[in-house]
Amino acid sequence: MQELIDGYRHLSAPSTKEPRIGILNARGNEIEVERIPVTVEQTVAREKIDLYYGSGTAAWVSEWLRTLDLRRYGLSLLTGDPGTGKTTLIRSLAHWLAASHLFYFMPASRFATVDSGAIVTFLTSENRSSKLRKVLILEDAESILHRRGNDNREKVATLLNITDGLLGDALGLHVICTLNSDLTDIDPALLRPGRLVAHRDFSLLSSDEAERLARALGLAAPVGDQ
Repeated sequence: MQELIDGYRHLSAPSTKEPRIGILNARGNEIEVERIPVTVEQTVAREKIDLYYGSGTAAWVSEWLRTLDLRRYGLSLLTGDPGTGKTTLIRSLAHWLAASHLFYFMPASRFATVDSGAIVTFLTSENRSSKLRKVLILEDAESILHRRGNDNREKVATLLNITDGLLGDALGLHVICTLNSDLTDIDPALLRPGRLVAHRDFSLLSSDEAERLARALGLAAPVGDQ
């Protein structure tokens, strides 16, 4: 969460013309939202995706965007080590889709403490006020994606319900979860093809890719293995 918020702290009051991400905060049984702008400087241009993320990423992003346009709800998983660009890609996504989607952000640790009824009430209210499609970002979501146990059973069930089935259809919410680990311990029900829309594992650039990016940015080429 801190990486996402720190990227916005220097900004002035949000402009109504700027793409925004709604930071969700639970207070008791109610959820409040603070909408924070996303600027071009915080994003990657679509035509430069392969330059920043490596060959083949642009094609995957294009297919992902096509699927988001077709599917009102579902689950996308972005995995990879910290610093591999998951948050920047999400900021970019919010910028590219500002005309058609509303984005919300909540740390997974907070999602795990919020009553599922409060989530449904909030999203229902948002759907009444805006016809734009809704995307919820859950960062560092391992704790609510792992196989169901006594400590996370309810939250896995909530995630299952809002990403598929009758509730998913009613809310029209797409959930994007970021993880710093692989999918080894993820609850199998979350990986079902009808629910899982997309998965991408992010890695560090190769030496050649890092050198190409450095040249494009006018920086000294990195030294040593990447």
